[in-house]
Amino acid sequence: MIRRLWSEGQHILGIPADETPDLNSCLFSRKNRRAIVKESLDSVLKQANIQIW
Repeated sequence: MIRRLWSEGQHILGIPADETPDLNSCLFSRKNRRAIVKESLDSVLKQANIQIW
């Protein structure tokens, strides 16, 4: 939600108008990045397991 508000140029409560919010601290962003990393790691491990056998 913070990212959407910021990209639409809307004011975000609790953040001074002259400061930029840290969009990487958004819980949804972190959850999404974690899922991408897990999927990538699972793929690498699966591929490594296939190459070993």
